[in-house]
Formats: sequence, C-alpha cells, structure tokens
Amino acid sequence: MLEAFKLSIPDVPPSYEGNLYFILGPGLGDTVNDFRLLHEVLLQYPHAKPIVYADPRWKSLYVLLPEMPRCDWRYHVAAPSGELVAKKKEQSYSETFRGVMREIQIELKASSGFVAIGGFTCLDQLARKELGLATKARSIGLQLSKEQCRPFLPLPVSVMKEAQQFLLSQGLPSGHYIAIAPQTWADKAWELSCWQNLTQKLNLPILVLGVSGCATLGGPGIYQALDLPLPLVAALIAHAQCFVGLDSGLTHVAACFDVPLIGLQAQGKFPPFLVEPHSPFRRIHLTPFVYGTALIPAESVQTLVEEALHVSSPPLCPLCEEIPYVLGSHEDKSAYLCRCGLLFRFTHGQEDGAIPFQMGGEEAMLPITIQGLILLKKQLQLDKNWQSSDQPDTLLTYSFEHWISRETSFDTMLLDRTNRELWWSWDAVAHLFTVLGWHMVRSQGRVGVGGEGSIQSFVVTVSPKESDCHDVLLEVPWGKELVWLKRSLYDRWLRWESFERPNELEDLGWRLVKEGYERDGRDILRFAAKREWRGRTLGRLLRSEWKALGSGMKNSQDILSHV
Repeated sequence: MLEAFKLSIPDVPPSYEGNLYFILGPGLGDTVNDFRLLHEVLLQYPHAKPIVYADPRWKSLYVLLPEMPRCDWRYHVAAPSGELVAKKKEQSYSETFRGVMREIQIELKASSGFVAIGGFTCLDQLARKELGLATKARSIGLQLSKEQCRPFLPLPVSVMKEAQQFLLSQGLPSGHYIAIAPQTWADKAWELSCWQNLTQKLNLPILVLGVSGCATLGGPGIYQALDLPLPLVAALIAHAQCFVGLDSGLTHVAACFDVPLIGLQAQGKFPPFLVEPHSPFRRIHLTPFVYGTALIPAESVQTLVEEALHVSSPPLCPLCEEIPYVLGSHEDKSAYLCRCGLLFRFTHGQEDGAIPFQMGGEEAMLPITIQGLILLKKQLQLDKNWQSSDQPDTLLTYSFEHWISRETSFDTMLLDRTNRELWWSWDAVAHLFTVLGWHMVRSQGRVGVGGEGSIQSFVVTVSPKESDCHDVLLEVPWGKELVWLKRSLYDRWLRWESFERPNELEDLGWRLVKEGYERDGRDILRFAAKREWRGRTLGRLLRSEWKALGSGMKNSQDILSHV
C-alpha cells in the first residue's frame, strides 16, 4: 500500500532530492484542490523530482501550473465523466488507481521516494468536520494557512483577456453577470425547472457554463458559454460578479477565485464537509433535512444570491465562528446549520435577547438567543479563569433540548414567532464547553419532549478540570436513540452525530481496526451492530474480535457477549 511510502514533511528535510509522487484526483474538483498540495509541497522541496499521475481530460489546466515543466507527467485512463457515465461502460477509476499504485510500488523497490498525494485521509476527519483539502494536507504534515487552504489555479493575463473578448462579443460587461453551472451527475442535480425559476427572478445577466448535448437554459438575459476550453471557462468565472453551481468540478474551480459562491448540495449524498468547496466567499445550501432528495426552493437560492451580491463574505456561526451551511432563506431571515452542530437563524432587524440563560432549579437552561450565547461564553471563560488549582472543582449543570438536524425543517426555524435564534444539538453543546476548557463529567437524557426535530432533552454537568477517569460514560443522542459512549471515543472519533449516516459509522470502525486502533474500532463496530443489524457489520465485528483474540490482547471481551 502507498500508505507505507507516504510523505511526512516534518521528517523529510527541504534538501531532499529524490522522487515525489503525486496521484491527482480524477475529477475536475479533485484536480484543482490537489493543485494546491502539489504547488505547496514543491515549494518546500525545490530539488525533488516530481512524478505526477493525472487524468488526461484536464491537460489544458496542467500547463497553467508554474511547476509544469519541472514535473514528469504520466497520464492514465480517463475516469468516467458525468455526461458519459450512463451511455457506455468505462473502466472505473478504482481499477486505474490500483494500477498506478502497482507501478509506483515497483519503482519504489528500485529507488527511494515518497508519495505526497495518494488518496490519503485522516481517520478523525468526520469528528473534526474537516474539509477534504485540509485533511489531505494534514495527512502528510503540510501546514496550510487559512488563506492557502483553497484550490489553486493560476490564470495568465492572456487567458483573462481572452475571457474579456468573449464577454465583449456577447455584449456582457465584465463583473456584471452571474455565472451558473447547472450540469452535473444525475444524482447530484437540481431540477431544470428550479434553475429556470431562479434565473427568471435574478436581475443580472446570466452566463450558462457547461457542455452541449445536455438540457440547458434559454430566454431573455441568458447567454450560453458551452464547450469552451477549461482555462477560458475558469476566467469567465473569475470575471463574474457571482457564481451558482452544484456539487461539481466548476464549483471547486470557482473557489479558486475571490468570487461570491453559491453551492447547492441539491441531493445530499455525503456529510457536506467531505465535498465542500474551499472558499472564504462560499454559501453552501444543503438539501432540506441535510440528506435526501427534497428540493431546495428556488426562492431560497435567490435570497442567497441577492445577499452575496450585497455582501460577498457570508455570516459566521456565533458559536465557532466558521462559515455555516444554509438550510433555507427568506427575504428577512435565514436558517443555518454549522459544522459544529449548532442550528441558528439570523433575522434582519430582530432585537437580541436579554439574558444569557434561564434558571430552572439547580440547573441553567442554555440560551436561545445569540446575545445570550455571547454572554454565556464570556461567563464560562471568567469562571474557568477564576478556578484555582487548589480549589475543589466548580461543577456547573445545564439543560437543553437536542435538535436533530436531519429531522428539523428550516420552516420550523424561519416561522418561529418567538425570539429564539438558537437550536442546540449535542455536538454544539460539546463544542461550546470543550473550546472553553470545560469537561463533561455527567449527562442524562430524556426522550419524548420538544416539538418537531426535538425529541430529546439533556442535563449535562461540566467541570473546569479533567476528570481522573478520562473514559467517563456519557449518555448521548445518536439519531433518535439515546446511547452510552465513552467520552474519549466520542471526542476522538464520533463528534459528528449532527451529520450521522450509518454506513460511515461502520466504515470508520473497520478502518480503525485495520489502521491499528483496534480497541476503538471494535467499540465502534459493536455500536454500529447494535444500531443496525447487517451481515457486513457482523462479519467485520467478528473478524476484528478474532484478530484481537489471536494477538492475545487482554482488552478483547468474549465474542459471543457482543454478537
């Protein structure tokens, strides 16, 4: 496996002169994201010999890289493309990737070298809710600043001028049109009627990007830019006032430039941070209830576009200060879900709440307003700073309703007539206390309370000091169930309940077992087996238990007690 030859930048000096292998991802989006890694790695190793495996479909972009002449380019079989995959049988990329792996392994037997890009991931990516590019960089020890952590596609002046000439031929002024890319794979598409509805409501000219042969848009104010060379398409996006696209390659190309970007996860297939474009100007609209096929309303996207035209930078989460996902938007308010797990809304002209939390017996209710959250964060920080090492632990107890993001309608949030602005989830509560240095030591949940999307409530106790028992058991939500989990297991691997999908739970457990985290992997496989009884889950659990028994590990329990 290439993992054994993975580059570790902290361990390889800048003077290294051997081979560095790069297997660029097959898709257009993968490619421009991997360009960033290629560019930054080669800046650190000016004497290395780069060997790049790449998809021939994107040759016109490779020549734009300043490192192009320095690299040994090796083109493999083109991966299936979105417009052709349903029309004929093509070799799968997984087969191609295995062939590339074998070729690299043979070469590495004859000469030393490292692999810098090879599909590497980090097992805690789900728990960290980390974007794909950041994970790839972290997997090889590459430090990227916030400004660097975005795709890379340098455009020469000649291409930018060519784009201006194209716009002039169409009667479009540079910087005064909206570029849209409505084409992608069928299982990630937004209905054509929705695109038509959206374009009819926008007051700027629309430039449609894509290829001919697919259903496209027409009408007054709509201009076609089909079958153009990719560098020219990229330049047209860079000249746009705003870009609207799907989970497709051109959306990641748009993230290379300082253009307001509206990305539509129209048919949620994965946790959104796994496929999210890296741009500080992104507004990512999820399909209602995060996953599934419910339509994103065109009116909601229109509101986002108009907001982006007015203010290019999106609002930030009041809890973690990261860019949140959009669940829905009306003229005067928007509903958001952040990667930290917080559900919240911003309402123009709404007055802030007055109190940080509501007292209820010996416990406090977590705030339901943004101003209340700000005050609570300040109070928790003060309490933490005042806690002396020789004082007994200060224990604080809070109660909250847990809202399931996959069950909560954005209409529930937008139509709420109270001053509520925050809908808490367990992940968000854990984030609140963890980043401020507090530790959960007890939790108790109840089922059957709250309204739509909230069927559970919790009481949690936190301490400013780490418990002597790091693995305290906490009662936490997982879907609609209440389960007991070791705190270390949740903190390290399972801090993604807000984006839970059963298959990811099982796959994570099995990967942990294979990568040497056997105890945690078995715990997660047992957890997955209890939640959803599937033959594959049972088989993997049995194999992991048998492996533990065979290696003589004393922490393995009797197989039959778990099956």
